[in-house]
Amino acid sequence: MASSTGSLFPDAGLLPKEETGAAAFLGQHPAYDGRGVVVGILDTGVDPGAAGLQITPDGKPKVIDIIDCSGSGDVDTSTIVEALPPAANGATENGGGLVQIKGLTGRILRLNPAWANPTGKWHVGVKRAQELYPNGLKPRVRAERKKDWMLEHRKVEAGLQREMTAFKALKGGKPPATVAEMEDLADFEARVAQLENAEKGEDPGALYDVVVWFDGNLWQAAVDVQEDGDLTSWEPMTDFHVKRDWRTFNAQLDNLNFGVNIFEEGNICSLVVDAGSHGTHVAGITAAYHPKAPEQNGLAPGSQIISLKIGDSRLGSMETGVAFMRALREAVRLKIDVLNVSYGEATAVVRSGRVVKLIEEVVHKHGIIYVGSASNNGPALSTVGAPGGTGTATIAAGAYLSPAMMEAGYSLRKPFEGINFTWSSVGPAYDGAQGPTIMAPGGAITSVPNWTLQKSMLMNGTSMAAPNACGSLALILSALKAQQIAYTPQLIRRAVTATAMTLPGLHPLVQGHGMVQVGAAHEFISRFHATPYVNVSLRVSVGGATGSNCRGVYLREVGESRVSRDFKVTVDPLFHEKALSEEKVNFEARIALSLSGGGKEGWKEGGTTVVDPATWMTIPSYFMLLNNGRGFNITVDGSQLPHGLHFCKVLGHDVSRPDLGPIFEVPITVVKPLEVLVHNKTKKNLGSYPLSSGQVQRNFLVPPPGTTWMDVTLTDMRSSSAAAAAATAVVAEDEEKAGNSKSKDGSVIIVALQTVQLLPQTPFRDAEFEKYVSLAPGQKETFSILVEAGVTVEVALAQYAIAEGSTTVGLEVEFRGLLPRCNTQDIVLHGGLGFVHVPVDALVHDEELCPTGKLEKWQTKLVPFSSTIKPLDPVRDVLPDGKQIYQLLLEYKFATTEAGGEDVTPRMLLLNGVLYESPFESQFFMAFDGNKKYLGCGDAWPGKIKCPKGENILRYCVRHDDLTLLQGLQSLVVVLERGLKEGKEVVVPDYSTREEAMTKRKSSGNGSRILRRGCRASFFLGEPAYEKLPKGMKPGDVLIGSLMLEKAGGKDQPKSKRPRGFRLSYVVPPPPPEAAKAPSKPTAPDERTEDSKLAEKVRDVKVQHLEGLTDAAAFDTLFAKLLEEYPAHIPLLQARLKFLDGNKMREDKLGEIVSAAEAVIALVDTKELALQFGVKLDENDAKAVKVRGEMEKKKTAMADALARKARALIDMRKGAGKVEGGIVAKRDRVAKVEIQGKEKTEGHEDIRLMPCMRVQEEEGEKGKEEDEVTGVVAELMKWDDLDQDKYARLVLERDARQGRWGLVLKLLNKLLGDGENQSGIEKNELYERRTEVFAKLGWTHLLENERKWRVIDCPTNYYLF
Repeated sequence: MASSTGSLFPDAGLLPKEETGAAAFLGQHPAYDGRGVVVGILDTGVDPGAAGLQITPDGKPKVIDIIDCSGSGDVDTSTIVEALPPAANGATENGGGLVQIKGLTGRILRLNPAWANPTGKWHVGVKRAQELYPNGLKPRVRAERKKDWMLEHRKVEAGLQREMTAFKALKGGKPPATVAEMEDLADFEARVAQLENAEKGEDPGALYDVVVWFDGNLWQAAVDVQEDGDLTSWEPMTDFHVKRDWRTFNAQLDNLNFGVNIFEEGNICSLVVDAGSHGTHVAGITAAYHPKAPEQNGLAPGSQIISLKIGDSRLGSMETGVAFMRALREAVRLKIDVLNVSYGEATAVVRSGRVVKLIEEVVHKHGIIYVGSASNNGPALSTVGAPGGTGTATIAAGAYLSPAMMEAGYSLRKPFEGINFTWSSVGPAYDGAQGPTIMAPGGAITSVPNWTLQKSMLMNGTSMAAPNACGSLALILSALKAQQIAYTPQLIRRAVTATAMTLPGLHPLVQGHGMVQVGAAHEFISRFHATPYVNVSLRVSVGGATGSNCRGVYLREVGESRVSRDFKVTVDPLFHEKALSEEKVNFEARIALSLSGGGKEGWKEGGTTVVDPATWMTIPSYFMLLNNGRGFNITVDGSQLPHGLHFCKVLGHDVSRPDLGPIFEVPITVVKPLEVLVHNKTKKNLGSYPLSSGQVQRNFLVPPPGTTWMDVTLTDMRSSSAAAAAATAVVAEDEEKAGNSKSKDGSVIIVALQTVQLLPQTPFRDAEFEKYVSLAPGQKETFSILVEAGVTVEVALAQYAIAEGSTTVGLEVEFRGLLPRCNTQDIVLHGGLGFVHVPVDALVHDEELCPTGKLEKWQTKLVPFSSTIKPLDPVRDVLPDGKQIYQLLLEYKFATTEAGGEDVTPRMLLLNGVLYESPFESQFFMAFDGNKKYLGCGDAWPGKIKCPKGENILRYCVRHDDLTLLQGLQSLVVVLERGLKEGKEVVVPDYSTREEAMTKRKSSGNGSRILRRGCRASFFLGEPAYEKLPKGMKPGDVLIGSLMLEKAGGKDQPKSKRPRGFRLSYVVPPPPPEAAKAPSKPTAPDERTEDSKLAEKVRDVKVQHLEGLTDAAAFDTLFAKLLEEYPAHIPLLQARLKFLDGNKMREDKLGEIVSAAEAVIALVDTKELALQFGVKLDENDAKAVKVRGEMEKKKTAMADALARKARALIDMRKGAGKVEGGIVAKRDRVAKVEIQGKEKTEGHEDIRLMPCMRVQEEEGEKGKEEDEVTGVVAELMKWDDLDQDKYARLVLERDARQGRWGLVLKLLNKLLGDGENQSGIEKNELYERRTEVFAKLGWTHLLENERKWRVIDCPTNYYLF
């Protein structure tokens, strides 16, 4: 095909359409190009500005709506403000000028007065750009911002160095000679250190103010993307679907496009951005339209798109249950025709869970077609993911690689016959369902978001196969709508599977029914759409050895296929809930049963044995089906089948309509594993397998009893002389990214090794091993792999699909094992019991027993301190049937003690580890520090969260429409897991005998011993010493780690050992009794009378009561009364000083504070104090100890009073508030001033001073105040060290008065650091002070960042879920 540029290029391989017949169909029916069809893209989000996603061929907008169902773009706009009073620049609140409001960033926002806002209420919020950016964008933005920031930073650094050079030159190069000079030098050094630290610091990034208001008709929004507060030229945005309006945050920096949607009466503004390029690429495959380059069009260029973002930006684009439920609800509300969902996860149970049930409802009840990816977890069997690959209502697509794709997309030198991609997931599902429904091309070069700075990109995966199939179905739907042919999801599925083209050489468990064929499927529907009951879905349930309610027969374990087994197959018609009774009564079908499969299609997989199914399957010939369902029996006899994979299907054809194809199918899969017997060698040479691109070799083995791991050895059988041996590199393949392995004979070739066991109620990923390995000629690699004894393990070996060339690989498996016999393979050591006895068997191989126990994680259980349930947004969070969804919010507190913070992993064990099969809608959590700063989040698979030292908060959100279920979780326990730092792990001692364990003395060397096959030994694990446990542990906490039993060594297998060992847990006991304390200091006899003791106790109670008062009038009244009784009682005067200094009206009480401080100081005899502390205390002199204690109290009281007095004096100097007393009380002050050489006395309120007079007075008073402050500080320094947090306010004020901003910064940084802040100054105030310092220094680049960090670190509310 000629490209739009006029040059010849195989464009057909860039976005494949010929393989599915889509290109031919469009050629014949250009008007059936998807027009009239709405496709929902449930993915990471779609960029509305991306190339090819602007319009349709008939001029309609391509993207109808973009909705963030995850909530990751939600902005809390519940804070309501009104316009500020008219500014001095003439701004007014209505009409003639600007409307100004204060945003949550602290910026003054200038709004357009033309914006209608009848209520005058403005909702404001704030959002950090880094929280919106996709992971792929963040590094580039950080780097670009750093460049600009560093330019300004270098200027500031240079200026500071010039100042410092000048300062040193002024001193003639001599060291500082005075205290002031030393402090000046320290100030310069602190400024330099601040700049150095700032360069290493994190960039807060852009911080956007968001404004929302109601204009009388619609909710509108504005975003300060320029971060300058000027919104006067902003065109208001409303819900995207209204105007399909989108903007760009910063076209030069991030190029990230966004739209908005507004919820909850203006209290939430959703900024809709994509969480990755995946969703836009999927949309491009499905529906891109390029008017000037039609060869780049998607499958259905005439279709329209609705983006339903389920990839949560907070989780790096991981989907959540909340997002999925919201998306499905929106699909019903918006009447979407077909959904594409290129997401999926391994699941423990198929066809189970809240999301899966809603998918079935959406398809069967609301008639929406669901196309999903089969997942990228192959090549082993049973690796299909939920919900696409395991569902009944879904159409699951596997990924195909065609010769055209090889040539154009992957630039292979010699394209070969089409194959599946190696990683394309394979059936059957756990319950025997076939797995993939169809195949479609699994790669494309097409549209990606603008923030990637390119128009298109190559991606591959079943994520790309699904939209190719989805676009193909959109063409069919477009034709049916134009022809006014009614259809249902059941009819579409039947047509697609009946007409799919079988791909040569691919197993049905890989390709499903084959490659989707657009023209044939359309013809099928056109022919059969009016056939009675063609829209009725038939549910197949199989009961028997594998359980009930399965969708097929899957015999995998060795005992299942040893004998012949009977299974009951039940077929039930499923009518729509609105179907008439007459339809149900009249339903009947005469079915002819037959077998298909068995290798007649020419399967090329190694390990797939071709045996005629008629020799091992027995089925009836006919079956009469009626409404309410009927059943028939089948027999599966695997007793004589050879080792390998065997597959066939029982097909049911309506005898009156044989050309309709099978109306139901029963997949039959039998795996005949090779049993490895203990009396034989446990090392199995499985042979040498010739491999070419995409070819798979399967082996199925049963690990013998006692096996705990196996060693799998791969050997490239090519001669090592063909090429120099290359070092092995394990390739971490991201199936969604392009890859290419070019190889010739003798060069490196990539092969995939995957092993899988299926364990009950366990997703396959938990018993899977997968590696992509580069093999050079003659190279040999061994991998130790965890396995369960007695459970069939598949060993799948495949050459990577796009690895050119061929090779022969030798495959060898050896089973190994040391098995502890402690009722379970998890060893639990209970603190306080002393030890645990561990018997060990070596049943399969000679092993060297050398136990090593190490505890590496610490788990603490938390209970909620708060639990609330509330109904959610009735617009956003209701089910399609109208049921209201409720949210359970659980809050937990925990403290971290490590300086620098700790990594913690919160685990809600009851809910973790499941997504699609979960009965609940969500299990999302967020972590915050004590100031509500957001630290991180997680869901079903929580990760580490960095938490600072101090108190932190966990907030968990669980959702469901059933209140009783949520009420049952209100006391749910969370396990907080900490990793112990390297070198701080706790070693668990092991002992050979009980005597050793009891005495804790080893007497038999290192405990290593040879254990012959078939023999048993035992050892004892003792308790670790209590002092070796992490500080802060409480009784009941658990330390977990691993117990390695074997000693790795030997010539052939130097690294062979069980991966991860066995889980080892230690339950922490109560702490041991504290050691007897040393004798206390002698106590002087109390010589007071009983009356004196009582009087002093009464006095102390009165003072304590006074200290608890908050009302000023009540305090003053009681203080005056008590002062008459106890005029010289220092604690009483201290109480008044603290009350005044902590008063909300402190600024108006500065003079009183000074007076109150002086009253305390006056009661302390400083000479007596100096005398007392000038001599060493004789601690054996009881009387001296008592006196010293009393003097300590006086010293503390005086130091506190001096500090408060100094602070008050400093604040008075700054002119804070009215002053009623103290040194700056002007009403009673007499000052002399010079007026033109004459002396006048100031003592009259009506005297007016000229400016020069005021200056002379202020300078004089300033000098006096500075002298007094200096004196107070000097006096304080005699009695206490100022380098303490409690004096932080005073030191900050002192250094600021002297202009030593570097020293101010140094102290502020200390208080804001990871250490515990005991200054009493709130974090928000510390940020405010540091902001003021940056402004004083003129460091504008740091000033802007500081303002942002203050907002980020000290938010007013918790983040929204």
